[in-house]
Amino acid sequence: MNKDIIEKIKQKIQEHIDEGGSIYTPRRQSPYYNTMRYYVLKFRESGHPNFSMEDMYQLCGFKYDKEYARYLDLLNSLKPFADENNYVDEAKKQRSKGGVKTKLNQLAHELSCSPSDYLVLMTDYRYQNAIIQTDYVSQLQQELLEKYPDGNISNIRRENPGLYFKLQHLYRYSPEEVGMADINSLFNLYNKRSLNIPYSEVLDEQAVIDELVSKYQGKSLANLTQKDHTLYYKISKCAASKNQTVQQWLKNIPGLVLDSRQIQAVRLSHTKVDAKKREQELHDAMNSVRQEYKFPTPENKCEEYYQRKRIAQLALEKINENTSSIFSL
Repeated sequence: MNKDIIEKIKQKIQEHIDEGGSIYTPRRQSPYYNTMRYYVLKFRESGHPNFSMEDMYQLCGFKYDKEYARYLDLLNSLKPFADENNYVDEAKKQRSKGGVKTKLNQLAHELSCSPSDYLVLMTDYRYQNAIIQTDYVSQLQQELLEKYPDGNISNIRRENPGLYFKLQHLYRYSPEEVGMADINSLFNLYNKRSLNIPYSEVLDEQAVIDELVSKYQGKSLANLTQKDHTLYYKISKCAASKNQTVQQWLKNIPGLVLDSRQIQAVRLSHTKVDAKKREQELHDAMNSVRQEYKFPTPENKCEEYYQRKRIAQLALEKINENTSSIFSL
């Protein structure tokens, strides 16, 4: 490309920066956008079909980070939906392809977290109603332990109808041959008013491992509960017996293709949580990570973004490690 053209564009970019602008200003709002776009298209027509705006920035001596640009675009897209308290629940109603909801979902997916968690971890915005990705079994174990530490759920239907519904939900989407007695055994629960004696089968962990490896070694475990409910139930019980989540237990089995976002069935992979409590949990984990790793001060906003993303990743890992069953079966 002609050096004079590059110098012309470079000068326009620098003038914009000197006036307080940024190369991350929304593209169509940049004073040099039309000029830059014109020459990018011309260069493509001259035999370089994959030449991009990012390539042009590089020729002009500027480093343009596409991921960071997407992040800034998300922040700009969320802003119109924010109320006086920075809640952006109205954005959930957006259905357009490439809209704010799609942008948020994509970035959250890349961070392996829910959109509500992403907002807390990476932005100043929030959802009032938070849904998180979770190991449904382990999450339910924690809630049951908090409310019924002795395992006596005799009055659960009257005292905690929401928790009772979650147990029924688990029963409904578990294999047909697994009854409520099995689920009670899994969580170490009992009901004094019931004549049912908790199911006390002790699983042979090695037999479960052998079955798992024979069926899925080298294969994806995506949607395991949909493909093999009975095996997933056995895995859940083995994990609980070791005070581990399903994901933690599976990590110890060599030869498996793991993806923590896909292991659970869709119906059992999300749960509604107290948004304030979840936000505090995330903040506590992030503060713990900062104290542990002593990150240096970022030199610019782009570095700040990547540092915040790394802290978010470590915080999520810390929470997942701590989200283990403390039931003894």
